Amino acid sequence: MFTKEAKAKLEETKALLDKGEKIVVEMEKKTKQIVLNVSVDAQEEIDVDFLQGMVNRMVVSFFKYGKVEEGYGKDGAMDAIESLKLRLKAFEEGNEAKNLKKGNVEMLMDVANFAMIGFMFPREGEYFEATDSNKSVGRVTKSGHTTERKN
Repeated sequence: MFTKEAKAKLEETKALLDKGEKIVVEMEKKTKQIVLNVSVDAQEEIDVDFLQGMVNRMVVSFFKYGKVEEGYGKDGAMDAIESLKLRLKAFEEGNEAKNLKKGNVEMLMDVANFAMIGFMFPREGEYFEATDSNKSVGRVTKSGHTTERKN
């Protein structure tokens, strides 16, 4: 299934993840660094460890499955949104067949990655339209009510 080189790289990447190391994406023998511009006032609104976890999982998936475009692009056979729903269900309910207990927040990184893939490769009829608060569907309180109120 994997070339020897890809399998070795996958094992190396998994070992780094197991040690809690961060994975750095390398391209053409150079390190590619992603820079996020965030207002100083809003820095607490971003979780860098979550974002790094998303990147780590995308890197591992590249070595396991190949290029994301080949799986989810125009000619791909995979469905990012259905895959997202599967992970969200595993987070909410667990998955006995895979021995996953409910509440594993790693599944939320996968949900975010599949949302990103869905954004990158929208299905037919899907589109991007920037909206403001007047089109917001709201947020849900812990008691289950939908609201548009501030925190």
